[in-house]
Amino acid sequence: MADALGVDRLHLVGHDFGGLVAWHVAARHPDRLATLTVVSTPHPRVMARSVLEGGEQREKSSYMLFFRSPDAEPYFLDDGAAGLRQLFASSGVADAHDYLRVLTAPGALTAALNWYRALDRGAIDRMGPITTPTLYVWSTEDPALGRAAAEGTADHVAGPFRFEILQGVGHFVPELAPDALNRLLLDHLRLDRAAGS
Repeated sequence: MADALGVDRLHLVGHDFGGLVAWHVAARHPDRLATLTVVSTPHPRVMARSVLEGGEQREKSSYMLFFRSPDAEPYFLDDGAAGLRQLFASSGVADAHDYLRVLTAPGALTAALNWYRALDRGAIDRMGPITTPTLYVWSTEDPALGRAAAEGTADHVAGPFRFEILQGVGHFVPELAPDALNRLLLDHLRLDRAAGS
């Protein structure tokens, strides 16, 4: 996409699976990034290790097995998308209308769930350290991503790293705490600009 837009270097921001993609871009193409900001999603290597070791993160990630199963689509879409509605309501997103409109379009939910089905442990194992200036934002009430993996992310970033914790905020940080996230993001981008990038 950057090539199509004629952009050599960019500021990349990702949340949830977008965060996973952002970590991979930073690992594979650090020369293309001015800064990296990841919201919620720990570095994939520490996340994988935390799941394998058991404990809190394994329990928090157990939903991924269901998301990979063929039972996921009917569970979420049947009865007027009752499962999707419950998922967003339990995550604290009061107005999920736009998400529901998109995810109930034919094939859309399958495309979203296919991200879980296509997880490649080998690609994660091959990731090197992140050298891009990185802001990582995690929230204390995230039901899917625990503290140990969040705190372990620093071990996989060799470049400048800033870890911010949002107290009392759930998983959908961009929706639940947009002002706090935007302040952190703008500070991160200003620091990069001050450094001359």
